[in-house]
Amino acid sequence: MLAAGWRRFVVYCAFTGLVQVHPSHTLATEPSFKLAHPLTQVVSDIDDTLKSSGGIEVAGIALGGIDVQYSRGTEQLYPGVAQFFYELSCYPVTKNIRHHEEHRDSPSFFLSPPKIAVLTARAEEFKAALEIKDNSKLALKLTNVDPTSNWGIGPVLYGSVSEWVIQEKKGLRKFNNFERLLRQDPTGKIMRYVFCGDVGELDEEAGETILREYPEVVLAVFLHVVSAEPPSNYPPDGLLIPPSRLINGRPLVHFRTYVGAANSALKFGLLEPDALIRIIKEAESDLKSLNESETSSKWVDLRRDINDALVTIATCIIFQSPLPFSPSKAKPNVRRMPSSLFEQTSTEMGNASVKLIPYATSTSLRIYENGIPGFRARKGEDVHT
Repeated sequence: MLAAGWRRFVVYCAFTGLVQVHPSHTLATEPSFKLAHPLTQVVSDIDDTLKSSGGIEVAGIALGGIDVQYSRGTEQLYPGVAQFFYELSCYPVTKNIRHHEEHRDSPSFFLSPPKIAVLTARAEEFKAALEIKDNSKLALKLTNVDPTSNWGIGPVLYGSVSEWVIQEKKGLRKFNNFERLLRQDPTGKIMRYVFCGDVGELDEEAGETILREYPEVVLAVFLHVVSAEPPSNYPPDGLLIPPSRLINGRPLVHFRTYVGAANSALKFGLLEPDALIRIIKEAESDLKSLNESETSSKWVDLRRDINDALVTIATCIIFQSPLPFSPSKAKPNVRRMPSSLFEQTSTEMGNASVKLIPYATSTSLRIYENGIPGFRARKGEDVHT
């Protein structure tokens, strides 16, 4: 017979669709597959997080958010957000598959990435008009990231009219809804969570409270920096992005684009470098589809974050280790580096000393286009470009 913990896991997975169990498996036969790593569920707001609210107000009250950089619309998500959420959801699945390599092609198990849980301030009383359905344009855009995985929108927890009128209640309502979400895994052993919101609707208050109360199951909080000011009023260097900080040992990260969010996620061990490259490509593709001017603030924001992200990727190539790391203790596994991407410095760090050359180098662009060449290079070998 199954142990009590495994029985709960099977029942939970059958309910959520995380693991599809072959009919030949019964509760009387204990399968050999067990989670080596907890799964990650992205918990997200909608307006100004997945898509722009457009800053629309009704009777002086924000309809859903404050962002006016992007126009309001159900068809357009923020560039790269769908790929970012998908990569966050998939990384623990990949780690479990690697741990249980013998089950990769097993007909008995198929481990799916958890669907997105939505915490929204949209009033449940207006659900008939505002409900997020499986066939909605928003849901379909998320599903289309990988139609084969059954990934997309999962449980949706709404707000109420009182929070729509009394804005100060929104943060508390989202925190309470997050506590309701936690009931799906009362053991706290199956699921971990990443909360994504924005700075416009008290998501920061909700995120801080979540990290203070549940640091054992919440991996990080990401907050999209949006503004009610038109881009023409932005400072010359763009909007000020507050620095990341730790709450109970967990990161709270502010970001401007989803490439910037993914870059921070890589540094905190929530993604792999190849995932960041895929997010960069999708973000560029999404923004190109909007036919924005090359000089628009959207492209300025995205290019800045791509520049920073490629430096992070290059650093991963050198040090062959998860980020963040201490430069004083880092020991690169790769001894000889391409001079077009790196140059020797006077300060020795372990076996090599390097200085990153940012975005515009031809080698950086080849890394971006072709993945990470030589990422598994052994000590003393060149990184091939």
